[in-house]
Amino acid sequence: MGRRSANEETLYLQGLSSIVLLVVNKLVSLRYKKFPLMNCPAKIQGNLAILVLLALFISHPLANGNSPKVIETPPNEVMLSPSKVHGRSWADKEASKLTIETVVVGGEIRVRVRLLTTSGTPIRDASVQFYSNGKYLRRQRTDQTGNVALNLGNNWPTGRHQLEAVFRGDDSSSGSQAVAHMTVRPAVLTIETVPPLKDIGFTLNGTSFYTDEEGVARLELAIVGSYPLRLLPLTATGTNTRIKFARWEDSIFTPERELSSRRDRHLRIGFYVSHRAKQDFVDVTGKQVREDRISSFTLKARDGSRYTYSDVRQRWFRSNNVSLLINGLESTPLIYAVESVIIDGSNTVNKNQQRFEVSRDDSLWTITLILHSIRISARDALLGTPIGDGVRLEYPNGRVKALPFNEKEEVHLSRLARGLYKLQVTGAQGIAPVIPVVLSRDQEVELKVLSNLDIYGSTLIGVSLALGLLLYGRRHLFTRYTRKERRGTPLNHLD
Repeated sequence: MGRRSANEETLYLQGLSSIVLLVVNKLVSLRYKKFPLMNCPAKIQGNLAILVLLALFISHPLANGNSPKVIETPPNEVMLSPSKVHGRSWADKEASKLTIETVVVGGEIRVRVRLLTTSGTPIRDASVQFYSNGKYLRRQRTDQTGNVALNLGNNWPTGRHQLEAVFRGDDSSSGSQAVAHMTVRPAVLTIETVPPLKDIGFTLNGTSFYTDEEGVARLELAIVGSYPLRLLPLTATGTNTRIKFARWEDSIFTPERELSSRRDRHLRIGFYVSHRAKQDFVDVTGKQVREDRISSFTLKARDGSRYTYSDVRQRWFRSNNVSLLINGLESTPLIYAVESVIIDGSNTVNKNQQRFEVSRDDSLWTITLILHSIRISARDALLGTPIGDGVRLEYPNGRVKALPFNEKEEVHLSRLARGLYKLQVTGAQGIAPVIPVVLSRDQEVELKVLSNLDIYGSTLIGVSLALGLLLYGRRHLFTRYTRKERRGTPLNHLD
């Protein structure tokens, strides 16, 4: 059968008491000899009837506080119905309402009760008693609006609890009660890794827990208190992945921290993730450049860090940067720019033009170098004929190399770094000056040599020219001599 309402229970008790009184009166009217037990004064018989009624009332569920008639409504709202309290019958009054806020371990439990009359008038300064699981908690009086606001503390054990508010009634108002059930669940600690990482372990109060596929770890905290939260030693998640602690979102920069379990917590922790990568150097045509030619190369990360290496091999590179932004802790890809690749003392790349990102798989960064070719020949400065047997080449880093001419009387060099080179013809008889050449594109250079023949010839020509000019300037001497001689006049007579 369904549960009876409060009015039905009151009518039930009144009817039951009337039946018992009729039975007792009938027994009194019978003869004493037929019912020896009734051979007593009427006063004792009346007291016996009262005892019977009292026993029936005590055995009734309403009297022992376990009444099944309480109407359960959804959590946080329970309607109060008037009832008989302490055996007294009161007129019905308007229902009350009990509201309980959502709670967690350590969270404050607030109870709000409103007490009104049937006409809607607040019952002021009325005493309301509160019970939890049948145990008395405290008593508090309503305010001018008939409301009671009660804070029940924050150290409640987890589980299901029954809260009961009881108004015993007064001279002008009937009593009423309300029951509400609440569930105190454990506080939940949620830790989210940035970026999402699987199998990252933590320990709190001796309990270890790990992140799932989405990088989220959860732990229920059934005990209130503060405990050390530790990050378990990090293990490689693969042959090509390394993980390093970066920071907590709330500006804690150590893996271990204190944590209070008084409420739900959502923490975010950042990690640096590194993968392996190797560089491959090619020229503009795509042909590979020997690694032994690379003196050094420098990479600049997006966070401003610079890394300079003197050899070419596979290395670990951090793939992300963890920073606190407006929306919280975020992981951003760490981009690397090639700042320089030094060959023969000269930079062979345009600064920060080539950029690379670290990937989970083994990365191979193909870096294109700016290399040029040069064709060198030597010619006699005056005659224009080939001269010398080779070229002395000084590189931008000061290294010197002697290069012989081929059968075409020239030297051809390819895949040279751009920069300043110094050239000088060797094996030539004469003057071979040092010629600086700035190599910024493919070039052909013809070196001029002033040979000994050029020197002798030019000297002879110069002397001859000088004498000719000298004689030409004094030609009147030769003219006068020639004219007198033709006339037959002695030369001394001319004086």
